[in-house]
Amino acid sequence: MKRPSALNQTQKARYTNLRAQMIKACQIGDTESGKIILHEIRSILLPTGHHMKYYEMMLFLSETLILKKEYKTAECFLLRITESTSKTTRTFQEANILLSICNLHLHNLLSAQSHLSIAINSCAIKNVELRKSFLEDISQRFKEESLLASLGSEAREPTTKEIIEGVQKNFMSNASDHDILQQIGRSIPHKSIEFMEQIYEMAKNQLPFNEQKMLPPPPDPKDTVKIGKIFINAIIKRLWPAICPPKCKFQQGLSKIQDPSNIATYLIAEFSSKGITLPTITITTGVITYIIKYTVNGFCKRHHPTTIMGLRHKRATHEM
Repeated sequence: MKRPSALNQTQKARYTNLRAQMIKACQIGDTESGKIILHEIRSILLPTGHHMKYYEMMLFLSETLILKKEYKTAECFLLRITESTSKTTRTFQEANILLSICNLHLHNLLSAQSHLSIAINSCAIKNVELRKSFLEDISQRFKEESLLASLGSEAREPTTKEIIEGVQKNFMSNASDHDILQQIGRSIPHKSIEFMEQIYEMAKNQLPFNEQKMLPPPPDPKDTVKIGKIFINAIIKRLWPAICPPKCKFQQGLSKIQDPSNIATYLIAEFSSKGITLPTITITTGVITYIIKYTVNGFCKRHHPTTIMGLRHKRATHEM
């Protein structure tokens, strides 16, 4: 395909500004603004032939849509990307990864398997070491997403008082990271661990035999600390946009609160307002204890999530 002409100065400045706005919107989970910005980006990039840049922005927004549980909209965007990009590109590969994750959460395992097979058998990454790193990263992400996708919620939603009492109990017992992760891991039902193992086997079976060993297996069901860590990593991707961006509403209010019980109440209210639900009271108290233990800002610095597209930069660094 012929390379498009460079954007003129006006177009370049406008695109740079809109791209920054898109990144900011996705960082705070503002998908409605993201859709509006994408439409404006489209009006610059498609008429000038810069299709790949446009689809990369669409891909970036699609991951945020998945994290916000807007699965159908994400699926629509991602299918458009796979229909419009070359099968040899990372954008095509990454769109299929996200389509597989999307279908996991929609409990459509046949589609999830199909898109995962396309993604991990793509020739977009030819370097052996980079491909090994890619498979390790994707394996970790699918452990997280399959665990989260399999979890339901308790029939009765716990009260704020019950959660705060659980958090206070954790602090009174001086719970360590190991204790908190173990507490969370023990609360994950066996069916969820089995589902995680099922998705691992599904992924492994899509690979040629010589590459199957590159895919790290899920933890032993008895290793509740590792299982708790997988859950924490999965939920961080949902929590970070709600509580971590410097100028978000939560951060503005946080500066006025010092008492841990009030911070816990504030976190519970923010989770509720953003539609973030945790499956059990034990998991909820564990997650909130973990956040407060490091302070909210300490937690945010320690656990900045990596997007699917962000793995490109990791691979690029490895390549240098």
